[in-house]
Amino acid sequence: MKRAVRTYWISACVIVVFAVLSSVLGIYILGQQRFQSPFAARYQVRVEFSATPGLDPGLGQPADVAGVPVGEISAATLVDGRALVTLSIERSQLPHVYVNATAQLVPDTPLDDLEVDLNPGSPPAAVLADDALIPIGESTVPVPVDSLLDALDGDTRTYLASLISATGYGVGGRGPDLRALLEQIGPTARQIRELAGALASRRVALAQVVHSLSVLAVAAGNRQNAIRQVVSAGSRTLQVLAGQDAALQQALSLLPGTLADTDGALASATGFAQQLRPTLIALQPAVQRLPAALAGTERLASVATPNLRDVIRPLVTQANLSLPAVATSVRHLDAVTPDLDNAFRVLQYLFDELFYSDGGRSRSYAFYAAWAQHNGNSVLGTGDAQGQVIRSALIVSCSELNDIPDLTGLIDGIAALLPSICPQTGSAG
Repeated sequence: MKRAVRTYWISACVIVVFAVLSSVLGIYILGQQRFQSPFAARYQVRVEFSATPGLDPGLGQPADVAGVPVGEISAATLVDGRALVTLSIERSQLPHVYVNATAQLVPDTPLDDLEVDLNPGSPPAAVLADDALIPIGESTVPVPVDSLLDALDGDTRTYLASLISATGYGVGGRGPDLRALLEQIGPTARQIRELAGALASRRVALAQVVHSLSVLAVAAGNRQNAIRQVVSAGSRTLQVLAGQDAALQQALSLLPGTLADTDGALASATGFAQQLRPTLIALQPAVQRLPAALAGTERLASVATPNLRDVIRPLVTQANLSLPAVATSVRHLDAVTPDLDNAFRVLQYLFDELFYSDGGRSRSYAFYAAWAQHNGNSVLGTGDAQGQVIRSALIVSCSELNDIPDLTGLIDGIAALLPSICPQTGSAG
């Protein structure tokens, strides 16, 4: 035994190394193929959707809760015209799904690959049983962009495309301006919210005014003596005004010019007044939705401000520093792009010539490469100490040898063999 170990220990080590390497590679391949361990604690939940475009089970499309993967889509079938999607969920990631759970299909990539965004629900709802169903009323699917565009007429689609193109052209190279604008949104949003709050409180203020007028009328009925004093004071005031006839005459003499100017101003404002009412009516829905929009804008600003300050601003700063190097690289790339294009065209033509096959009786050149290699091995399969020797065979009939007069020297050299091989062949000399 010891002798065998000493003799074959190198081979044994090689076998062990290959076994360990094969095991590691096998585990890695299984991991890349989304192999599910049979010992993992999992349970299934079925979700009913009206449609599942872009959903392909078996590709590891995830099921997420609040952006955290808790499982994957294991199957999708059609039942009574509805898509029935089965979710395989890890119990360690999500212990329970409740009866009030909802599900939503959301795009995962720009190519409309989908994933399931699951809201597992919460108590006091009951726990959903294993392989139970979330009905179609508790699920939603994304609306395809092409369906939205198809709902528009041709002129609107053209206008929308022009608007998007103009927007891209307008914001191009305006990163600092956009950053400054977003920084100013926060204070502006707060001020607009205050304005919207004041507008929303109009009904409350009107009710308070009516109540205050009622209280004032009651108080006036109880203060007759005070009102009498007010009237008496007004009489005295009018007497004082009567003593100012000269000043009043001067004011009245200036009044016609003032009225004429006022009349011209009102005539000029007629067109504006005619458009003001339709404009205010058209703005009323927007004003009614303004408080909710401003509240959402404030939440957006509060969430986006730290990201803009701590993430986007340093990123833009670093990007501005690297722009000269990128511009230089782009210029150099533009210079070599035509040569690269020609080179790849030549390579494409070469590979087409080598590997193209029409799928019928014609085969590509690469198909015969194996035969060429086999024939080459057969031809060069013999060798000696000087190297490989090309094997060959010369097959000639007797009549062909008789018809060749220039082979006199060769025939004389093998004259001893020719009488037995070719009786009619003799020396040409």
